[in-house]
Amino acid sequence: MDFIFIKSTLLVICTFALLFTLVSVLPFEAYGDGLTQENLPPASIGDRQASLFIKISPPILTSETIQDTFLQLRLFDANNNQTIQHTSFFITVTKNNELLMRDLFHTHSGLLTIKIEPTDTPGKWQTFGDQEPFQGGWTSVNDQLSVKAPILLEGGLYHFEIEIFGIDNDRNIFIPKDAPRFNSWLSVGDIYHNTITYQAKSYDTTIISYYDKINDFTFDESKELFSYSMPFDWDVSRIEGQSIFVHEEIHLPKSFKEFTDSITFNAKVNGIPLVGRMLAIDPYSKEDTLILHYLINKNDILDMSKKISPGAKTMDFTLSPGDVDAQTSTEILTDFGGFRAELGWSPTDLTANTKTDLNIAFFDGFSGKQVVGNVKYDLKILDKNGNATFSMADLNAIGAVGSQSVIFPSDGVYTLEIDIKSITTNGKTDSSRLGVARGYVVIPSTVPYTPPFTPTTTDTTTPPPTTNGNNQTGGKCLIATAAFGSELAPQVQFLREYRDNTIMATAAGSSFLNVFNAVYYSFSPTVADIERNNPFLQESVRAGITPLLVILQVAKISSVGDGELSILASGIVASSFIGAVYLWPMGLVTKSIREGTKPKIKYAIVIISATLSLTLASIAIGNVQFMMIATSTMILSLVAIGALFSAWLIVKTMQTIKITFL
Repeated sequence: MDFIFIKSTLLVICTFALLFTLVSVLPFEAYGDGLTQENLPPASIGDRQASLFIKISPPILTSETIQDTFLQLRLFDANNNQTIQHTSFFITVTKNNELLMRDLFHTHSGLLTIKIEPTDTPGKWQTFGDQEPFQGGWTSVNDQLSVKAPILLEGGLYHFEIEIFGIDNDRNIFIPKDAPRFNSWLSVGDIYHNTITYQAKSYDTTIISYYDKINDFTFDESKELFSYSMPFDWDVSRIEGQSIFVHEEIHLPKSFKEFTDSITFNAKVNGIPLVGRMLAIDPYSKEDTLILHYLINKNDILDMSKKISPGAKTMDFTLSPGDVDAQTSTEILTDFGGFRAELGWSPTDLTANTKTDLNIAFFDGFSGKQVVGNVKYDLKILDKNGNATFSMADLNAIGAVGSQSVIFPSDGVYTLEIDIKSITTNGKTDSSRLGVARGYVVIPSTVPYTPPFTPTTTDTTTPPPTTNGNNQTGGKCLIATAAFGSELAPQVQFLREYRDNTIMATAAGSSFLNVFNAVYYSFSPTVADIERNNPFLQESVRAGITPLLVILQVAKISSVGDGELSILASGIVASSFIGAVYLWPMGLVTKSIREGTKPKIKYAIVIISATLSLTLASIAIGNVQFMMIATSTMILSLVAIGALFSAWLIVKTMQTIKITFL
């Protein structure tokens, strides 16, 4: 029958839609910890409030990631999130007051991506591209440029000064005094590995600084004391004028029991003890590693600046096992500093086997103000063995206030984790500042009374599952990271690089990922948790991911050039092969395939042409919702077609060797 192929394709698409999340491990990452990206406060441009999104990548420099460095900027209307097109950016980059680059760039689409080749040439840079005729700004047809410059050559704090020379039209140029200006300080992480000796045994330790380069590391065996420092400008006027957050991670092997068996720690910065939310302890993310997070926000730093010696040029860290008991947390901070959660307990006397109400209010970690909007989050409470005694996903704090009832089964010290997924305000969802906040619950204990929290809005609309199309990345590669054991594993780094530098670099790719992420994050945290405790499942997932890595390598090679057409070519290749390799059994749901009837090639061409035309039209129009529908339809169609042809080839092969599919 002539239309059997179309019917088969539609059937596979419908079946695949139900299992859409099983075919990919390209999550919406996240981006990195610390301020590696931010939306800067808006500036007035006529009747508009224009905000600037700026991002540097990678968040951590390693021998693998230093080859994939880039700077991304997007000017957008803060009221409706619409990208402002034909924008000219005059960009100045400095580090430690040393000029690294200063040049003018122009983007037609509004999204500018500068691929950076780090060079050891202080004060010298070279840009590759065309120059637009009106201001001489560097540009290209796909708004992606390459620059050789001494940027992102090493970890640390980079200062970006951006002046907007023009918007809306290539000929529309601002009078210099009216040009909007933005300032951003962004950090690139530094990793320091060291082997320490304690009682004649050696232990491998890792420190990740998300702020600046690590110096002067020592371990005093007699005091069980770690110490190190990093450059830091304690100038109060600078701190007051910027969004600053210091995040340090210390990774210690659990085999170092004399240190890691402690449930409290003495952590200090320049001799000042860290208390409460400023030190987060994570014994569960890695089976054999204890991770301690220094989480120091702007207000903490300002308080410290009043106590440290004048003229201090470094931030000095020390860590040793604690000698005090753990206390129930009443406020906790996310691991990148973007949000703070205040915790209220009722009753205030916490006991086992009694219902306890946990009330949560979410605040902006930088401004200190309560979040305006609805917060989507996961809540988990773990016992001393890492087993979940309470776990709820996709909770919704209306007006940034939520409440859950918990029963603690026995006395002991529990770890509380709040994973923030998104913030929705007036129907717009922001997923750019994800993070996990951690704290303690001690049973039994008594906590101070906290007055009831007041919601910031009466909007009770459930947050939509999609992101806001900011072309921002964040989150983590949950399933892949759990499978390979580390976010720094080469396989995870490749998946992240392919997503950030290939898919997310275009409007079409970003639109599809908005849809994909909504599905992926609905189940991936649970799968990742199960993986970590199941070595067989980890091995199985690793084996299952291996063909995908090969497919994406081929797809990356097929993306000749840059821009929308490039990502469409890459998407066509990847989707077809994913369907053929992973989903060919779905092709067997149609009787004609089981009988060995060859799918109609002409109908495959018609479907591919139609969905590709729909996608190209959505790109030309520039409507995000249209692009989300069009790109998803094209991907699903290509996966279905790949599955059908692959199933047919397998059936024909089986028939040749006298094996029949019933």
